[in-house]
Amino acid sequence: MSVVLDILDGTEDLSRFKHPLTYNGKMIVGNKMKFNGIDASINCGKRSSLNNRSALFLACWINIISASDYDSIFYRVNNQYETYILDEAGASWSANFHFRINSVNETAVIKTGLIYGTWYYWVVVYDDPYIIGYINGNEEIKYLTGGGDLIDVSASDLLLMENSGISTFSNGFLKDVKQDNDILIPNYIKDYYEKTEKFY
Repeated sequence: MSVVLDILDGTEDLSRFKHPLTYNGKMIVGNKMKFNGIDASINCGKRSSLNNRSALFLACWINIISASDYDSIFYRVNNQYETYILDEAGASWSANFHFRINSVNETAVIKTGLIYGTWYYWVVVYDDPYIIGYINGNEEIKYLTGGGDLIDVSASDLLLMENSGISTFSNGFLKDVKQDNDILIPNYIKDYYEKTEKFY
């Protein structure tokens, strides 16, 4: 494994990061990170380890309390890659995994309704040429893209719970955030979910 981002609950010693994270308005509530949907986010910076272009694994436990049109979880400027929640029915949301690959927008959407105020283990993988989305350890979508390397994102910050392009912030809880530059096998994702779900 080549984990390049690992934030459990926001209480970590940030000095361990070569380029420390910047917290904006984030609160710790019951060992989980609480974001108010107004101005709270985490800026993970531009460090080169976050810019792997051939493969990508993003994961977190997420609990969205309420949403507007959509709420970003992982965001790079200009949608170079983004995972977000699209509010379609006012009482449920669908999972969207949105990337730019070879300058082409690619969006994979899980249409199953997910409930506000509920914890989900959310994983998105780019394994050329597929975007693969998992919820609670189960593969929900495998989307065939045009393939190729991800767009170079070295000039933009990785933001959590903020979309700086349209100045929106996500309202909810976040915990156990990871980025890995290797493609982890599905059994690992399932096993990790089963080991951690009891805490949520």
